[in-house]
Amino acid sequence: MDINIKEDLKSELKLNHVYFSEIHFERQQNISGKGKVDIKFTSDKIVNGDVMTVTLRTDLHFEDLFLIHLNLIGEFTCTGGDVVSFYTNAVAILFPFIRSQISILTSQPDFQPIVIPALNINEVLKQND
Repeated sequence: MDINIKEDLKSELKLNHVYFSEIHFERQQNISGKGKVDIKFTSDKIVNGDVMTVTLRTDLHFEDLFLIHLNLIGEFTCTGGDVVSFYTNAVAILFPFIRSQISILTSQPDFQPIVIPALNINEVLKQND
C-alpha cells in the first residue's frame, strides 16, 4: 500500500527493517504488585556505508520474581546527510516497540501489566555512555 505524503513532510531517516533478535521472559508463580521494577536501557550502533544498524537492549527485573531481556534491532538509512547524525532519532523510533513488547509480555494472567512511560531519549543515551 502506498501512502501519499508530501515530500517536505517526509523524514530523511528511514527505518528499513525492525525485529527482536532476543526476547527472554522468566517469572515465578506468585508476584505481588508491590515493590520496584529495575529497568536498564543500553544501545549501540554499527555503520556500514549509508546503513546504520541500531541495537536497543532492555533489561527489567523485579527482585527474583521476574526477568525480561529484549534486544531490538533497527536498520536505518538516510536520504540526506550523515546517517550517524540521526542516531538519537533512530533510538527514539525504536523505543515504542520496546514499550509495547514489555506491555504485551506483562499482560499475562496473575501479573500486573507494566507500561513504560515516555522517556527523554537524550538522557537515556547520556546514561548509556
